[in-house]
Amino acid sequence: MVSKVKNNKLIILSFLFSNTFLNAVYLNEVGKIKKLSNYNELKNIEVKRIVDWNNIERNKSKDKVYVLGETEPFTGSAIKGLDNQKNIEGIYFYENGHLDRNTYEYYNNGQLRIFLTKMNDKSTGESKYYYSNGKLQANRYYKNNIIQSDVEYRQNGTIFRTFKATEGLNGITTVYFENGKDIQIIAEVTQDYSKKGQIATILNGKLQRYDKQRQLQAIFNFKNDSIAGLPQELYYPNGKVKYYAIAKDNNQKNPTFTQKAISYYDNGQEKENCDEVDSGMWICKKYDKNGKFKGEVQKGGQPIEMSNFWANFFMGVLNILFQ
Repeated sequence: MVSKVKNNKLIILSFLFSNTFLNAVYLNEVGKIKKLSNYNELKNIEVKRIVDWNNIERNKSKDKVYVLGETEPFTGSAIKGLDNQKNIEGIYFYENGHLDRNTYEYYNNGQLRIFLTKMNDKSTGESKYYYSNGKLQANRYYKNNIIQSDVEYRQNGTIFRTFKATEGLNGITTVYFENGKDIQIIAEVTQDYSKKGQIATILNGKLQRYDKQRQLQAIFNFKNDSIAGLPQELYYPNGKVKYYAIAKDNNQKNPTFTQKAISYYDNGQEKENCDEVDSGMWICKKYDKNGKFKGEVQKGGQPIEMSNFWANFFMGVLNILFQ
């Protein structure tokens, strides 16, 4: 008899959550909340009502969220995973039909995956992202849905990458070596929010690559994600320029060059200085390491053999930046 009474209570409670709401309740009254990694943060939060996330929808014309079948914008908490046997996947708070306060999303194991601060449907303030084991993955700050700063961490806790806004959507991305201290890449970028639900990064300015000895290895220049028509430089370990070239197109895996392509000795003296005189036809002046002119030759195709540089080094830099 006792077991039957308990089961009936559970059925009634489930019905209330799934089909209507509870007035002025604490989140700890939802049993599944206790399984979440941040239960202590949630348990004393009081809300006007709780509904299942599947029972709300956004009215596109009014741009507000409503409970199905109701005419007043929703105020309260919507919980994803409330009406089934699955664990809770998300907890969302609404005020007059708009996301407000904090938003929480979870892994299947109940570990917090994302924490966002919302105001009128927009991310504003601090947000945090976690690995499934609970370690911090990223700490980010928004202003009106635009990232102002971001610090990303590796599983071992060292800093992997940072972003700092400079003006508008522009900012600086910095990638660090495994120790989380020495800089590997610094790049000027522009944030792209053109695709809903996605944040892309466009290379827009100078990109500098360093080795583990903190020596500058290369400077690449971009404009709206393109290297076409812009100078690119590769350096010797002593800081002297090794190659200078201007990309003709935006084929970043195997670019061709135009206007000027120069290779240097490690003492800074020009080794070969090439100018394109016709499409795919180059006149190259050669020098010895002391600067003595050795002669002039005509070349077709690529003036300086840089295929390994572009295919391996250049693409390696981009892979590191956007991994």
